This record gives sequence, C-alpha cells and structure tokens, in this order.
Amino acid sequence: MPGASLSADEPTASDPDSDSDAASSATGDGVSSLVNVQFIFCFMYILIGMAVIAMCFNLMQEKVVQGVISLGKKLGIIKDEQ
Repeated sequence: MPGASLSADEPTASDPDSDSDAASSATGDGVSSLVNVQFIFCFMYILIGMAVIAMCFNLMQEKVVQGVISLGKKLGIIKDEQ
C-alpha cells in the first residue's frame, strides 16, 4: 500500500512469532465473561424494578378501593356492615 509504513514493533500476518492471536483470544474470553456478568446484573436490576412496580400498583389498587368504599359509605350507596 502506498504511504503505509511497517515498523519492527508491529507484528505482521506473515510473522510466525506474533502472539496477536493468543492475546486476542485471551482478551475475547475476558470480554465475553464481562458481558455475561453485565447481562446478569442488568437482568436482575430489571427484574427487581418490575417487582417494585408491581407492588406499587397493588398498593395503589388497595388505596383506591378503600377510597371508593369510603366515598360510597358517605354518599349512602354502600351500607355499613354493623
């Protein structure tokens, strides 16, 4: 290639002593396990968030039902159970 220069520090594809394949596979395994750990933490974060949201919906539903029953009792639509 015109304008490209190769120095002695850069291993070439024809250099049998280059350890670039071994280094890239070792780094690839580390990156793969890091991605797996990040995926697991992301999954757990989303799962816990969904559980908290579900609890909030349940609490709000109970609060709204209590409010509607109270309003019904005040308006005389619902009789007291006494």
